[in-house]
Amino acid sequence: MYEAKKATASASTKTIVGYRQFQLFNMCAKLKGATYVGDVTMPDEKLKPVWDHCKAEAKSAVAGRPASHQREILKEDIELECMKRKGIVFHPSRLL
Repeated sequence: MYEAKKATASASTKTIVGYRQFQLFNMCAKLKGATYVGDVTMPDEKLKPVWDHCKAEAKSAVAGRPASHQREILKEDIELECMKRKGIVFHPSRLL
């Protein structure tokens, strides 16, 4: 997000700066191997326990596998599925 803000800082107020910023953020995330799944509209105090639980569940699930890119992808997939199973809903950004 920092890089996206930096890249759009000098944009004219006549442009859709927020949209450009999000596009850059999304492209940067994809280049780094991440996939944007949506925004979560839930207070942090409700999200954090689920987030922590799912991180721990995914870490435990891949613990016996050797370190690799595939292991990290699997770990992220397990985290995401856990969050969905626990009732977290991801909403696509209005900027997409």
